[in-house]
Amino acid sequence: MDEVAPPKPKDVADLWHRLAATDILARVAPYVTQCGDADAIRSLELLRSCLPATTPTDTLQALEDRIGLLREWQLFLADWPIAVMPVSAQPPFRLDEDIRDLDSMRKLIDAQAPLLAPVRARPPVCLSAYRTL
Repeated sequence: MDEVAPPKPKDVADLWHRLAATDILARVAPYVTQCGDADAIRSLELLRSCLPATTPTDTLQALEDRIGLLREWQLFLADWPIAVMPVSAQPPFRLDEDIRDLDSMRKLIDAQAPLLAPVRARPPVCLSAYRTL
């Protein structure tokens, strides 16, 4: 196994935020607001505060940027067909961490950057490794 940095992980995570903002706020938010409990609505509100405001033009630009990042990942995976990465930069978060406050939500979003790869050229496989401390 060789340790090799994947292409632009920060750019990939930032791109996900740009794409997810449109999807979450346009498609998911109305259902959460209508059907969700108070905690789900609170989590959505905090998430909304963390995501960038987007316009249709921003979404089109994000989709264009995705093509470039996808190509870089395809070239990377041609040489390194398996990428072993953590799914999170921190251990599982505590219960209700996503509804605590804005700072907690930002930390959660940042920690999940390895999961947020909308440019994947191949489907991910996730293996859980659980350890009690």
